[in-house]
Amino acid sequence: ASGVVYIYKYVAGKWIYSTTILSPVNTFAAFFGGAVNLKGNYLVVGATGFASAGNEVGAAYVYNFNGSSWVLTQTITGNNIGAKFGQTVAINQFGTDVAVSEPYATVNGNLGNCGKVRVYHKFSATLLVQQIIQDANPVANENFGSALALSASGNHIVVGAASKTVNGFAGNGYFGQFDRSSSTWTQTHT
Repeated sequence: ASGVVYIYKYVAGKWIYSTTILSPVNTFAAFFGGAVNLKGNYLVVGATGFASAGNEVGAAYVYNFNGSSWVLTQTITGNNIGAKFGQTVAINQFGTDVAVSEPYATVNGNLGNCGKVRVYHKFSATLLVQQIIQDANPVANENFGSALALSASGNHIVVGAASKTVNGFAGNGYFGQFDRSSSTWTQTHT
């Protein structure tokens, strides 16, 4: 199945079912809903199995709640086959910034499964890539982007690399904080 997302509202101390969002593409194994992030009236949904021209490149779908229903406003597709684009996704409270991971992307031409995070910013009415961020000290098989969180303002991102070898311990893991100044993202903490 291509996947669905169920929306619930917290009303009078209880979670009440509100609506179902169906995958925009009826593609078997799209894994729509494998990752979701909701802030206010904005929602981003990952679908790592989305395929283009028969190649699995992944996608992220951005929605806005217009007061009565969730409206798909943009589809962002990956371009690296098998990188698992959309495995983790995050959106800010204004819908102006989105982060989408590719934890199986190759970095520096030979570091397989190292990972990247693509940060999108809304220029005019469209989210466009602002910057691609990665570990300052990348290593193969670390899966940078296996977890991520974007602040409500959209100016800070925390990215996890669950499989990174640290201090000689395989799979010890790592996370880094990236902050935006003007339009440039830099790593500020590890």
